Amino acid sequence: MTWVEVLFLATYFLVLLILSIYGSHRYVMAYLFYKYKGNLPAPQGRFERLPPVTIQLPVFNEMYVVERLIDAVARIEYPRDRLQIQVLDDSTDETQGIARARVERLRRQGIDITYLPATRPARCRKGCASPAASWWRCSTPTSCRGPTSCCARCTTSPIRAWAWCRCAGNTSTAITRT
Repeated sequence: MTWVEVLFLATYFLVLLILSIYGSHRYVMAYLFYKYKGNLPAPQGRFERLPPVTIQLPVFNEMYVVERLIDAVARIEYPRDRLQIQVLDDSTDETQGIARARVERLRRQGIDITYLPATRPARCRKGCASPAASWWRCSTPTSCRGPTSCCARCTTSPIRAWAWCRCAGNTSTAITRT
């Protein structure tokens, strides 16, 4: 055998070995899936009284969906005295007026909802790329995947809300929103 044939066979068997290891791994994963598929995690307990929940909706130039978003969150099934909704608006178009009007309408219906336009503190103004450069970061339930009717019940601890002003570059200044 020539060295070219040996090199070709060595490469062939190496690829064959890698594929067989990959295939065995898939069999192991399939076995583990079928072995544990009925072993679902159960909640450790239930709240005697549900905790207060703040849902923050960061919005930026969403004039076509902001009404539906606010209405969907307002329909969440959670005790009204324990639920607070904040619309955090950083828009530069007609979204501000649309969101403000929807928030006012829902507030008249007795829902605890607040409209908060973006504010840029003096210490963050320097270096911001544009009026749209500020953004809100809020901590939300990790198991919450969207505004569904049972979304707020996923909460396991009180939610702390923070506002962040993102400036040009990698620097961020934390500002507590009360």
